[in-house]
Parts: sequence; structure tokens; C-alpha cells
Amino acid sequence: MATLGGQADRIVEAFLGLIYPRLCAHCGGVLGAGERFICGGCTGSSPRVREPYCTICGLPFTDGAGTAHPCSVCIKSPPPYDMARAPMVYGGAVKKAVHLYKYRHKRSLIGLLGGYVAECSPAWFGGTEVVAAVPLHKLRLAERGFNQSLFLARQAALSTGAMLSVDGLVRLRHTRPQMDLGPSERELNVRGAFCVSRPEEFRGRSVLLVDDVYTTGATVKECCRVLKAAGARSVSVLTVARTIK
Repeated sequence: MATLGGQADRIVEAFLGLIYPRLCAHCGGVLGAGERFICGGCTGSSPRVREPYCTICGLPFTDGAGTAHPCSVCIKSPPPYDMARAPMVYGGAVKKAVHLYKYRHKRSLIGLLGGYVAECSPAWFGGTEVVAAVPLHKLRLAERGFNQSLFLARQAALSTGAMLSVDGLVRLRHTRPQMDLGPSERELNVRGAFCVSRPEEFRGRSVLLVDDVYTTGATVKECCRVLKAAGARSVSVLTVARTIK
């Protein structure tokens, strides 16, 4: 009976798909079998972060020539992390997928976004000992229902074999959304907003901090300062995507 019921559900779903086809949230085209929200064509054509890029912050060089080396900004003002990387450029279908995942609770997109994380983590961060996510304040967590960065961090931990710290890094203050603020305001907004609740998880270890998007870097930098102050031997940053200036 369960098999017949499953067949009936698939028939109904296929029938409804003919009348009300599911459309890609990015291009508007009809989604294929197994595709959710974003079609394969859009995700396949989404721009990736290409070398050469800064060996510290991971920002690609605009001329695209030469070899990877530290950029002038990182040389003049070294960030509190050892290395930051993102496989995708924040734009197009990836930007749409992040927004659907983060703000419209389309959790099935973790397969797509988590796939980018799992794909690149072993090569970039294979020696990582602890993975942590940028935390949400309890009020924001109650409002959103889940921490999107923690889901991504779990993918990074699984693909590298590292330990996942679920709440060793916590957010103390309920800050304003960073997307509403300028660069200098973002730094002030998150200053003193984080703390380490269990320093023994990070002390003397290599740590990978995971978030969804790297824009100005204000949030991840503040988290990295706290992790370094707690005794982490090294702290790197991985995001699904990053903005390209």
C-alpha cells in the first residue's frame, strides 16, 4: 500500500507540474526533475572566484594576470584571520539562492549551497581541527528558526573530518542587520558582539569559521579576533560567496 501511495503521489505531482510548472526563481524557466527553486543552467553558469587572488583575503585581482600574492590592503592592514576563501561570486543565481535559503527559509537549498562548501573545503582547509559558524543572537535565531551558517559549517566539518563546535562561539548582542549599514557602520555594529563560551574547544587549534557571504568582512573579522584572543592557533574563513568590488 505504501508503494502504491508513493506512486500516486508522484503521478499527482507530475500532473500538477504540467498545469502549474515549477519555475526557476532566477531565470523563470521551467525546473527539471529533481531541481528545486534554481535550475541547473543558472547554477552551472554562476560565476566562480578565479585565480589569481589575494593569498590572504581571497579577493581576485581585477586584471586576472600574474600569480596569487597578498593584496596591498592586506599588506597595509593585515586582517585578524590567516586566510579567507569563497568558491563563488556573490551575484546571479547564487545570490538568489542565498536569499531564498536565508530569508525565505528554503532549506532544501542547503544541498546546493552546502555542496559548494563540501567541494572546496578539503583542498583549502584539509588540516582544520575545529569548524565553527558565525552565530546568531537568540532573538534572531527565534525569528529565523535556524542558523544558516551552522548548516554550512556542518558540511565543512563533514568534508574535512574536523570537529564541529555548535555553540562554542556565541553572539552577545542583538545587532542591526549588516545589509542595512555602510562599511564603517558595520564594524561598529559588531564590535564586542561575540564571545567564546568554551575556549578549550579552540585553544591551540586550527579553526575554520564559516558564514554564507563575505561582503566587507566586518562580521567574520570580529569573530576571528575573539577566536584568536581565546587561544586559537590559526583562524581561517570560508563563505559560499563573496562580493567582488
